[in-house]
Amino acid sequence: MGCVPYQLPMYWRAGTKLGLICNIMSKRSILTLRNALHVVEGDSAPDSEKGNVLWKVQPMIDKVKDTCNKLEGCRDFTPSTSK
Repeated sequence: MGCVPYQLPMYWRAGTKLGLICNIMSKRSILTLRNALHVVEGDSAPDSEKGNVLWKVQPMIDKVKDTCNKLEGCRDFTPSTSK
C-alpha cells in the first residue's frame, strides 16, 4: 500500500478504488490490523537505536532478512551480465 500515493480511505472510494486491495480486505479489517500491529513498545527510541530511523520496524526487517538468508539459493541461476 505504501507504493501508491493514496490516503488509506481512497483505496475504497469510487474513482480511486484499488481492486487489488479493496476486493481482498475491507477498510475496517485493514484499519483493525494497522491499529493492532505493534512491533516494539513505546514511542521513543532507546539510546541504542537513536541513529536508526527504522527502529520501530527493525525487528521485523531482521526477521525477514534472517529467513531469506536461510533459503537455499537456486543452483541453476546465472545472473545476466547484459544491460
